[in-house]
Amino acid sequence: MKQRNFFTRTGKDAKERSDVLNLLKSLLKYGKVETNFPNSKVLRKFADRLISRAKTDGLATMRYLEKHTHDFAMAKKVRAYATEALKKRTSGFVSVKHAGIRIGDNSSRYLVTLLDYVAKKAPKLVKTETVKTEAEVVEAKPKKTEKKVLKTKNVKKS
Repeated sequence: MKQRNFFTRTGKDAKERSDVLNLLKSLLKYGKVETNFPNSKVLRKFADRLISRAKTDGLATMRYLEKHTHDFAMAKKVRAYATEALKKRTSGFVSVKHAGIRIGDNSSRYLVTLLDYVAKKAPKLVKTETVKTEAEVVEAKPKKTEKKVLKTKNVKKS
């Protein structure tokens, strides 16, 4: 009988099932991940449940998030994302779109993204030019140094 089976079996062994949890961590960290169709369906379910749970406040919620993400900093990030970016939404926090086919084995690839997710990018370095005054320019010119010639005395060694 098919009772209490809450998720689609994506593989027969534990490693293949744990791949979905690793995809969930990557989705929460980067905001998007590319995978195949069965994994994308399972990932969408897990992510929606996790984010809807993160919208509530309390210690039990933080413990639940830390249990599933295995990282306290990630749990705080998910909590902040759920409360700030997704205030008005009640469900549907994840979108799944067809991303084409993989060239090697012709399998369908799907892009799973978090809605309203803003990834923090590293700030761009802007080159600034400093303006030098005339006095600094004059001081910056190299000074001519006199060459010192060392004269050695011919000393006989005994």
